[in-house]
Amino acid sequence: MFDLDSDNGLQKEESADSELKSTIQGDRIMFHHLPAYKFDQKLKEGVSNNIYSTYYKGLYYLQNQYAWITDIFNKLSRNIRLLQESYVEGDDFNKKRCYDLNFWLHDQVYKNLQSSKQNSEHMGNIIDQVQEVWKNIVDREFYNENYKCYPDKELLFNIGYLQEIKDLFDFFEDYNQMKKEIIANTYKACFKYVDYLKQRIPVYYAWRDSCKVDGYACKRYIDDYMKYRPSSVANELSYFSVILTYYGNECYSKVYDIFVDAKERPKRNDGIYKQKMEDMKKA
Repeated sequence: MFDLDSDNGLQKEESADSELKSTIQGDRIMFHHLPAYKFDQKLKEGVSNNIYSTYYKGLYYLQNQYAWITDIFNKLSRNIRLLQESYVEGDDFNKKRCYDLNFWLHDQVYKNLQSSKQNSEHMGNIIDQVQEVWKNIVDREFYNENYKCYPDKELLFNIGYLQEIKDLFDFFEDYNQMKKEIIANTYKACFKYVDYLKQRIPVYYAWRDSCKVDGYACKRYIDDYMKYRPSSVANELSYFSVILTYYGNECYSKVYDIFVDAKERPKRNDGIYKQKMEDMKKA
């Protein structure tokens, strides 16, 4: 009953012909004490000036066309420095935080285009030009640094895909903190995290196989995805507190059902989204 790792061959790969709806429907459940949320808030914090303003001189026309883009420029400069200063030797999530910045840029441009009812077809062109500035800042301001967070040109211009990867990586980053809480007080942590797990476990099983494939985002940003297997937590739980109380605890049975349901959903990967985007261009 508690073999949570096996998918029994039920998971099939999703077709590029399908609608590819977001795995997480509705508002994402966030916990303010977890590391992924904390870092995202740092990226979003307001800033009134641009510490690398001289690098943006060639993008004045974008500022004239898009009133909201100056705020993105200001925050991007601050965030580039934040990323460089946040590097910790041996930290498993140095690269993940660089993905966070890449996602932040795509997400901010997309949302501002949507909210201002401006043509989102320009998203790729805007991001390409801003990424060139980003690269120049890193090359010239941090040339002596061993670690450099660069814009990722391999990421697809598809906000649904980028959000799925973001959801997966956030789960990985938050895993160790949640694991500690679950082991320390399984009963309390179950009720605390059950709805969060209902959102994130399906993301994990949808995307985990992509973490094995060279060139896919997960493989490029996460060195050892097996460290964050949600099913492995069960092996460290108290037999008496979980197994013997399973049938009388609605929360434990809900978590088990979450795993069962997640492993019946189709698998996803970068290639499926790339194919769908190519098919849409041809249509």
